[in-house]
Amino acid sequence: MSTIDRPGTAVDKLCGDLPDRCCCPITQRARFPGLSRLDTEVLCSCLEGDALRPEAWWFNVPLGDVPPWAHTVKLPVFYASQAHLTQMRADVVCVCKGHVWVIEIKPEARATALGQALLNAWTFSQGIPDVGPASPAILCRWAAPELVEFCAAHGVFLHVTGG
Repeated sequence: MSTIDRPGTAVDKLCGDLPDRCCCPITQRARFPGLSRLDTEVLCSCLEGDALRPEAWWFNVPLGDVPPWAHTVKLPVFYASQAHLTQMRADVVCVCKGHVWVIEIKPEARATALGQALLNAWTFSQGIPDVGPASPAILCRWAAPELVEFCAAHGVFLHVTGG
């Protein structure tokens, strides 16, 4: 059982006061809406340290428009589910020290995590221009060495928990 699966752990205490957090009544595991178990563990590892101290945050944030082909479906219920499943989404959008970060969470980060982080941050900034440019961030347990170098050279926040 991982630390996040045990109630009363440091992660549970850390996340206990956050309004967007809920707890699954069956597993008693801290849950963040829209995040998988592995993504939740990575996020909680970052919260245990000083890497991430959000003033506000949102999970599973829709980005951009619904794909045009989704409108061709005739059944409204099916359309709604297709629109929900095909729309781009950011794992987490948060505000830290007055700055907006669009975060991609991956247990193992490679080039796909970088692409998602960059595109999600750009799409968020285009959709809500009055908040200013959002910065891309990646939270992970492991990152490819070339990703670490690229992020450092191009201003993408990368936090590797190393678990």
